[in-house]
Parts: sequence; C-alpha cells; structure tokens
Amino acid sequence: PHLNAGSHQVGAFYEGSGTLFDASTTGSLLTTVAGGLGGDNPVMTIVGGAVDPSGNLYVVDSRSAVVRKVDLATGLSRVVAGTGYEGRNPDGVDASLLNLAAPSSITFNSAGDLFVSDIDAYKIYRIDHATHAVVTYAGNGGNPIGRGDGGPATAASIGTPIAMATSRSGDLYFSDAQSSSIRVIDHATGLIRTIAGNQPRSSDGDGGPAS
Repeated sequence: PHLNAGSHQVGAFYEGSGTLFDASTTGSLLTTVAGGLGGDNPVMTIVGGAVDPSGNLYVVDSRSAVVRKVDLATGLSRVVAGTGYEGRNPDGVDASLLNLAAPSSITFNSAGDLFVSDIDAYKIYRIDHATHAVVTYAGNGGNPIGRGDGGPATAASIGTPIAMATSRSGDLYFSDAQSSSIRVIDHATGLIRTIAGNQPRSSDGDGGPAS
C-alpha cells in the first residue's frame, strides 16, 4: 500500500509484529506511522522497503542507489548492497560490489534471500542469504517490452519492475510497468509467465481472463 505525505508518495509496509513503517522521502530515514523506530541519520529518497524472515528492516535508498539495513534499536543504517554506481554485474559478485542504476523495490523469500529490482537495468537480482553472492534472477537487460513468457526468466525482457512479492512457495511476483502486466517466476524452474495484463494498455477486460 501507499500513503500520501503532502506532495510525496511514500511506501508503507508491515513488520511481522504489526509495526507499520512509512518510507518518507522528506529527509529523515523513516517515519513510523505505528510502532517504534528512532534515529536521525538521513537517507534521501527511500522508495521501498521490506522485512526479512528474522524481522530486520531493509530500505531502498534510490538516490544513493543502494540497499540499507536499518537497526531498529538505534535507527542507524548500513549499506548491504550496492556501490552507488551503475555498471555491469557478473554473476557471483558480492552484494557490496553490486552496481545498481535505479533500484526500486526489494523483497525476501522464506530462506532470507534478498531480491532487488533495478528499473534502469531492466533486471531483478537475487542476493544469497548465506554467501551474499549476487545472480541475475530475471531480465536480459535488453528490450524493455515484456517478452519471454514460457522461457527462463534470465532470458526474458522485463520493462520496469517497480514492485515485487514472494509467495509462501517461493515464487516471485512482480509488476512489469512498461508491459502493463503482472508476471511470476517459478522458484523451482526459473520460468517466467504473465498472469495479468497485456499490451496495449487498456482498462478493458472485466469478466475475462486476467492475462
């Protein structure tokens, strides 16, 4: 869900105990809508966040092009992924060496692996919980109009993955804004398919198949 804070769109998300976090873009790290998070270290342009299976809070700092982990006791944060620069990313690189152009969304699976979407690179990355090694999970970095359904997600073209979520089984769902669709990646096979939406953009379709 999203809240409107003045002229700023802000992301809101729940931590397991019921605390609601509001990702503010107005200068402070996070504004707590309900629950407790202190701290005064500024992080500009927080565009998303997620809580890992252990209850740790992570946020996307789009302006710095990094992902940060927030200490809920002190309100302080540290970078866990991203160099602050864009560039190529060979599979296996450490998360601290991950080059991100425009990170926009993060989510976790039940194993604690972190998924990061990069809307300017047209890719989604997975960071291994145990090794912190990065692999490309979806996107070939090419044509930003969604193609490749039925094949490997790494070979598919994805447009603008602006929001993600994982199912209990581990499948990754994401909104592909440029292709006006919602797509899913099977965690067991790595295959991608569209489950809702199509081209061209339209508000028609009520009563018919979602795709």
